[in-house]
Amino acid sequence: MSHTIVNCLIHGVFSTKERRNLISDELRPRLWAYLGGIARENSMKALAVGGTANHTHTLLALPSTLSVAKALQLLKGGSSKWVHDSFPTHAAFQWQEGYGAFSIGISGVRETIAYIENQEAHHAGRSFEEEYKAFLDRHGIAYDERYVFDSTSAVPCGTTVVGACADSPLKGRALLTQAGGALERAGSIHPGRRGLAWGSRPIGS
Repeated sequence: MSHTIVNCLIHGVFSTKERRNLISDELRPRLWAYLGGIARENSMKALAVGGTANHTHTLLALPSTLSVAKALQLLKGGSSKWVHDSFPTHAAFQWQEGYGAFSIGISGVRETIAYIENQEAHHAGRSFEEEYKAFLDRHGIAYDERYVFDSTSAVPCGTTVVGACADSPLKGRALLTQAGGALERAGSIHPGRRGLAWGSRPIGS
């Protein structure tokens, strides 16, 4: 083929440090807009950005040149620096180290956008912990309740990447990535050095 065509739609989820309510009502719309700007400046398309006082959701269309890990790093790092530089009263602002990234098909775009845009109403009766575990259940990820969240707070302590982009040979498989590299799924999540890990070998080894 003479051209590279990619349809890589990722629903990213990440929380504030220790799931604290660090995103004020005033900050929220500006932060969502800034996340969209980071995406645009890095050849991504933010189809939707939303969330609550303690976490955010983004629906991203990624280019072929950008990995999921790099995309989420750009969003989290850039937005955290902007908050600290622009809002001295938000000096305590931090994102949690981990994140969830879930691939979706084109048929799920409208539903996902509506879900993200209605986060406030959605969380009127459901906690972030319940929501995150529901995502893992929906995508068929086995997990141990003891290690989904860190020992001091109810936030993801690992980095969960579910599925793969449309042009990837790993499409449809569940992956977990962390500092040591991508690990191939081989059953249930168990505790690792920095939170979560799949009990198997690095892909390609």
